[in-house]
Amino acid sequence: MRNEFCEDPDALIERLFGAGVVRVLDFGAFGLTLGSWGDDNLTGGPGSDLYFDPMGNDRFDGTGGNDVLLGGLGRDTLLGGAGNDVIHGGTEDDNLLGGPGNDTIAGGTGNDIIHGGGGSNLLFGGGGDDLLDVRWSTYAAQAGAGESAEDWRAAKELATDEMHGGDGNDTLEGSFGRDLLHGDAGDDHLRGQDGDDLIDGGEGNDVLSGGNGADTLLGGTGDDTIDAGRGDDLIDGGSGRNRIEAGSGDDTITGGDDRDIIRGSWGNDSIEAGSGDDWIDGGHGDDVIHLGDGDDFVGAIDQLGRGDDVIFGEGGNDWIHGGRQDDYLDGGDGDDILNGGAGDDVLVGGSGSDVFEIRGQHGVDMILDFSEDDILRIGREINGLGDLSADALAARTEAMGDGAWLDLGGSNGILFFGVDAGELGNLLQDRIEYF
Repeated sequence: MRNEFCEDPDALIERLFGAGVVRVLDFGAFGLTLGSWGDDNLTGGPGSDLYFDPMGNDRFDGTGGNDVLLGGLGRDTLLGGAGNDVIHGGTEDDNLLGGPGNDTIAGGTGNDIIHGGGGSNLLFGGGGDDLLDVRWSTYAAQAGAGESAEDWRAAKELATDEMHGGDGNDTLEGSFGRDLLHGDAGDDHLRGQDGDDLIDGGEGNDVLSGGNGADTLLGGTGDDTIDAGRGDDLIDGGSGRNRIEAGSGDDTITGGDDRDIIRGSWGNDSIEAGSGDDWIDGGHGDDVIHLGDGDDFVGAIDQLGRGDDVIFGEGGNDWIHGGRQDDYLDGGDGDDILNGGAGDDVLVGGSGSDVFEIRGQHGVDMILDFSEDDILRIGREINGLGDLSADALAARTEAMGDGAWLDLGGSNGILFFGVDAGELGNLLQDRIEYF
């Protein structure tokens, strides 16, 4: 049965009793659709639609216009289509797609799949374990977004999407533009993809991936894993025990207060380790590293460490290895172990009883503050010298400028500042160790 009536010249309301649907077919440029108690499959008009269905597992396609689509208690699929749409999913596990346009989409309390589509979108996951995605996908295209991969990319390169995961363990996927990803509570996965993105894990043990572009990655609270990717990135691990991989580019990295693992990889990086007991590999490039408080380890792994690094131990008992090039190592406070590695290195122990390691001599190292509290530790097979007794080493010392030179063969050796050759020979009687 159908009953038609008119409230004014611009409105025509059609009531379909059999289907249990009340629909405003035309109200200027606005149409109202109320879903039934069952499972509905409905399509809006070319104008702006308002759709609400309290029950059932429904599908509604807004097509054109600036639509408002509200799900209910069922598992709904809501497609905004073209236009700037507002979509809310309701209480169950919903599929929500914005399509072309600048859309605002909220998932509700279920485990939702939310695709923003082309344009600059604002996405909220709400409760549940949600997927917030603004990438092109065959799923999104088949579900009615109606955009090719090429059109999608062109739109997203100019767009800025903002996503909030809310509660739950969410997955947030950026696209080609500058995206703002906030994981909020829960153990979230956030991927910026291309573009200069802001990625904030929030609470929980999160996994952050910057992708291409100059990204800002914030771990927040919890034990986070951060892979910055390509580009000159700003990385702050926040509180918790974090694993940070800076990737290529000249990155700025802050570790936080707990025990962090930080790898600079490629590029000239600036690293602030924080106050925990940290493990750091600056990687390939000319890095500046501040270790802060804590007993830290700095090493060159996987044949990297080929830059001219500047490393400050600051507080704590640190073990600092410079790598293959010409490095400056300053132990700072604490009882530190300094090993310049290959290259012409400058070593400063600072306060405390420090150990200067010379494993294999390749170059000329300078030690600026060797004293009776420190130890010189050298390899027994260094440069094939044979006898490395304290007396033999003392015989290889000579005065040089304001210091003393220890000849280790083949134009390699150590220049000690602030101590003459006689004092150095005496110090070596008691302050020498061997590998």
